Amino acid sequence: MPPNATHYLQMCDLGIFGAYKHHLQTLRRNNTHDTPEQVGVLAVSALQQAMAPINLFNSFRKSGLQQKWNAQRRSYIEICHDSFIAVLEAIEADKLLFKYTGTKQTRKRAKKPSGYINEEEILQFDCLGRFN
Repeated sequence: MPPNATHYLQMCDLGIFGAYKHHLQTLRRNNTHDTPEQVGVLAVSALQQAMAPINLFNSFRKSGLQQKWNAQRRSYIEICHDSFIAVLEAIEADKLLFKYTGTKQTRKRAKKPSGYINEEEILQFDCLGRFN
């Protein structure tokens, strides 16, 4: 995983785990003698508080994924590419980004707009996960 990019690839790091830790510490603050049963009950309660829908939506929004609605009132996700610019610049500066050079056969072909190296194989892949 690229450095400084975990919160873009792991949305729960942004909104859920921090809120869970905060709620658990708040609940345990009043209990000086924790038994395993009490810790379990407090952990479940803290997890329920952290999994509030607003926390889930905010964690995805912070990671660069925005919820949009189309004319038929169906929800879809749009990627905010501006949020990834700093990560890509850091990766390129550290020379961690592998550029595609191709093999002798693939260098003769024009690059595909999708960016997939093995686009022919991906196009043959059906929705059940097997090749046609």
